[in-house]
Amino acid sequence: MENSQVKVQTIVDLSHFELGETITGSVYLSEPEPFDGEIDIVVIKREKNGEDEVLDTISLNPVGDNVSKEVRKIPFMFIPDERWEVTEEQKIILQTLKRLNQDLLGEVEITYG
Repeated sequence: MENSQVKVQTIVDLSHFELGETITGSVYLSEPEPFDGEIDIVVIKREKNGEDEVLDTISLNPVGDNVSKEVRKIPFMFIPDERWEVTEEQKIILQTLKRLNQDLLGEVEITYG
């Protein structure tokens, strides 16, 4: 997803996780100019009717992370708990947001349980 000249790709290492497994992945930023600010990854439980419940949030600071050809890789990790368990009518979504203005930079769906 592109936002303000920044291209963002959020990749999780697996698309399905079992109870007790750690969720890992990376955010890749392609930036023509240095990216200023922090990124939040927000874990959401989305109901079939569109209602969202925030389960967890981590903040990532892209300064000093792996940079290669104007692409910055920022690894992340979540340790899920029982709140992450879903029914057939629910989804787990990872949203990548720019912290300052909460612009949505990307969204990934995973399955858990």
